[in-house]
Amino acid sequence: MLSKRLASVLFVVIPFACISKADTDGLMQKWLQLESQKGKLQTEWAERKAELERRQKLLVAEQSSLNEVLSQTADVRSDTDERRKSLLTDQERLEQEQALMAEEVKKAKTSLQSIQFRLPPPLAAEVDGKMKSLESELTASEKLERLLSMYKLINEFDRRVALNRATVEVPVAGQDAPRSLRVTQVYLGLTQGWYLSEDASEYGYGRATALGWKWWSNQEAENELGQKLDPREIKTLINIMENPALANLVSLPVKLEVKDN
Repeated sequence: MLSKRLASVLFVVIPFACISKADTDGLMQKWLQLESQKGKLQTEWAERKAELERRQKLLVAEQSSLNEVLSQTADVRSDTDERRKSLLTDQERLEQEQALMAEEVKKAKTSLQSIQFRLPPPLAAEVDGKMKSLESELTASEKLERLLSMYKLINEFDRRVALNRATVEVPVAGQDAPRSLRVTQVYLGLTQGWYLSEDASEYGYGRATALGWKWWSNQEAENELGQKLDPREIKTLINIMENPALANLVSLPVKLEVKDN
């Protein structure tokens, strides 16, 4: 009986022991495989993590560089905008100044033209030549500068006694055509003048009128002046002008233009 029971136990235990070992080996094998895969995954993750961290650092550095570039670009853009605004402001100011200067040139030219025909003939001719130069390609500033030089020229002429030699047309009694006469002219400022021919046979008086500069000869000059015009006094004045050492008192009649109120 004891032998049968022992055999029965052994029969039961031995198969159980065999199954448990096989399962254990299988489980062990699976565990080892899992551990191997786990180790591999951990290794790969560590490598991946290191690569990701490296890339992250590069991205952060790149982002920092881009932000710096954007900041510099913004500063440059801001400076450029400010410069552009400044240039536009300067351009507008210059355009306004050019417009004002052009208006001043127009006024100065019109004013000069209104008195040009009343100037003494030699001065009027000089001013006319300078006025023609204004038609060339000049800036408003250059034109204004030339106009101012003309006004200066006129002002200087008005402050002195000027001597000029010229050929004038003198009317001849009983004839329609005048004759050319070489004379020496003396101008007292812008409004009065006298002339004397080279042989002292012809003399005259001139002044600025509302219709322009006009000459009167011989008796007509005396009629215009309302008094005697002595050619010897004109000769004395010419001699003084040519040789200041001969300075002396000279008496020559003038006629002032009376303006209506």
